[in-house]
Amino acid sequence: MISPNKPVVVYGASGYTGMLIIEQLIELSIPFIAAGRNAEKIKANMAERVAGLENGDYEIVQVEHTVEALTDLFTGARVVCNTVGPFLKYYREVVQACLNAGCHYQDTTGEQAYSLQVEQEFGEAFASKELVLAPATSYMYVPLHIAAELCLEQGDIDTLECASVPTVIPTVGSANTIMMVLLEKALYLEDNQFVEWNLGDSREVVTPGFATTNLGLPWGGTQIPQYYKNDHRVRNCSALVGFPDRELMSGLVQQAILMKEKVEGKSPEDRAAILDEFARGLTPTMPPREKSTVNRNIDHVVGRGNLKEVSATLIGIYPYITTGAIQAYCARRLIANSHNRVGFTSACEAYGHREILNFLEDRGLVSHRINA
Repeated sequence: MISPNKPVVVYGASGYTGMLIIEQLIELSIPFIAAGRNAEKIKANMAERVAGLENGDYEIVQVEHTVEALTDLFTGARVVCNTVGPFLKYYREVVQACLNAGCHYQDTTGEQAYSLQVEQEFGEAFASKELVLAPATSYMYVPLHIAAELCLEQGDIDTLECASVPTVIPTVGSANTIMMVLLEKALYLEDNQFVEWNLGDSREVVTPGFATTNLGLPWGGTQIPQYYKNDHRVRNCSALVGFPDRELMSGLVQQAILMKEKVEGKSPEDRAAILDEFARGLTPTMPPREKSTVNRNIDHVVGRGNLKEVSATLIGIYPYITTGAIQAYCARRLIANSHNRVGFTSACEAYGHREILNFLEDRGLVSHRINA
């Protein structure tokens, strides 16, 4: 059972994103448990990579990835920040343990296939216990959702075209997830119905901040169309992700097609091993800390109606640090019982898109503009 004065558990604390969440929790003076399968690795990585660690109020806990062990660890916590992916592979034990322990759940995923599955499996159960179940509480999905909501604020908009263009080096975990989401069914919303992207689909993405276009991929569909599936305001919604590194993006398209053939008919274990090998080839080591002169983001949404067009743009820096900040902010809101929704939800629905935007702007992580 968790210490009563440690309301947050960061699960997957030895990873790149886990440590940035920890850093932001320390900034907000929130006590936490840093948990994972290897306590020594967590301790060593935190000592090397977490700024301001001496100011933190924390414990380090080693735990097995089982429902029983995680339930015991989470009991007494208010919220679990889960970074252990690919989520489609590892989510069930963590989400079930949160439900058992009666604590809120948020994660950093970008896997639409997982998010649709977890909503179906656990959404009603979390709502019945007045608990928040919020996948994709992270960069790419929260800023893009904020931009979409800023468009919808203008009224008479029913179509959203969303594009996220980050300059970022994927972590090992992200690289593994990237290939997994490219292989899974990816959906967009057309006339209130889900439609499947074809494997290998790509589009030229036009965004402010670039004189040329970037190559955008469906990226597993993202959570944005899922959020608007039953929203009376929106009929059509698609989302694309386009790193400015065109060679990388075009290579991922070809790699996904080849990988699908390679894993066809393989057991889940063999499939996972093949994906892991690819991920370590793409990002063999933990990336360096982000730099504002390099790691810049554009999240852009164009909204259209019958006779109207608007757009909203979030200009940002530090995608992974932004994820840490979003996770810490949402954890603080949950600790304070100041959330607006329970059950399966987005961060914007649970805490308010304007409130999250204000927080990120106050932290110097984003600015925004609306063209109406």
